[in-house]
Amino acid sequence: MKGQFFIIAGVLIVSLISLIFQYFYDFTKINPSLYGIFYERNYIYEIKEMYINVINLSTCESLEEELKVLENELFLDMISRGILFNGTHSGNCPGTITIRFSLISEKFNSNTSFSFTK
Repeated sequence: MKGQFFIIAGVLIVSLISLIFQYFYDFTKINPSLYGIFYERNYIYEIKEMYINVINLSTCESLEEELKVLENELFLDMISRGILFNGTHSGNCPGTITIRFSLISEKFNSNTSFSFTK
């Protein structure tokens, strides 16, 4: 009788420990696709800062050309990372300039628009 108790108790303890490990094992799984999404969100802020820097540092005469150069560079840089960049700008200098850009990848789609006064 004592032998049966130890065998049953051992089986229950091993089963309980394996259930606990399976429960915590799911928490250790990392989904790398989510990391890519969060990383792509950082590009929005970086691109916005680049636009603002170009607008601040450019003169009204060279602003149109500088923005086109920036948009071409961003397009090439983002395409090399697997992200499609499409950027446009409108407005007059001096005055309000409206920037619109989108980032599209396999699991991420973002449309951003902001205005800046020079």
